Amino acid sequence: MLSDHRFIGKNDRDLTRLGQYKVLEVRKADELSFGNDNVAFLCTSDIKVTIDCNVEAHLDRAIELNNRTNQLNFTKKRLPEETDAARRELQGFLRRFDVFAGLIKVRDRYGDYGYAGFFAVSGGHHKSSLEYFCFSCRLMNMGVESWVYRRLGHPYVQKFADISYDFTENTQQISWISVADDDNPDLDNQEEKILDRLVLRGGCDLDAISHYLAPIADECYVETNTYRDGRQFRIDNAAFLRLVFEPVPPPVAQSLLSLGYKESDWSSALARP
Repeated sequence: MLSDHRFIGKNDRDLTRLGQYKVLEVRKADELSFGNDNVAFLCTSDIKVTIDCNVEAHLDRAIELNNRTNQLNFTKKRLPEETDAARRELQGFLRRFDVFAGLIKVRDRYGDYGYAGFFAVSGGHHKSSLEYFCFSCRLMNMGVESWVYRRLGHPYVQKFADISYDFTENTQQISWISVADDDNPDLDNQEEKILDRLVLRGGCDLDAISHYLAPIADECYVETNTYRDGRQFRIDNAAFLRLVFEPVPPPVAQSLLSLGYKESDWSSALARP
């Protein structure tokens, strides 16, 4: 059994795992003192999140998070149990041009939770899908999953029944989490978001701009022109149609759908309350 790779443990002579549990013990005691007001407790916790996009430098941790998390593994995708096979599969996926991935590092006033989350999104902003989205149970009830999901622009995710909760339906403003910069601690974002919601709709140049503007908003939606079946679809034209037809009559909608448009092309987060 000891020679089987599945039983090889991690060298933890510094007792880091024990230290993490002690942090959780203190944190839980303080949380109980707030009764049922979890938000009030979180607002005192000073939660900071760092997104590290250099996943290949910590590939084994990403694999471990994906294969060992259950309740907070929201896509339920698994990598091979054999380490080398898992590395090859994940590296191949990460090197695709349409993939954006990152490891989530979390700390608060109680301590450092290390790399406690992993995500990978495929496709552009307007048609992106969550391929991997998993978090350590140490982050349970902190709202980190919903915060990351909003920061990614609400990508499509297939929903499973055996998850802890539906993070996509959390409409609560998550003001207790801020961005941290490990390389420049003085640049930690401790201020509230400038905007509740930011909607960027138009040409593909907005895709690049959204990278820099997304952090200033609690929610960011990117609605830009896209390609389907080798053809370009301009959603600004679809927006003009929406102004002419309010609402879009069924015959017009059917004509647009037959041309390759989708109903989402003439709807927008701009119209949300």
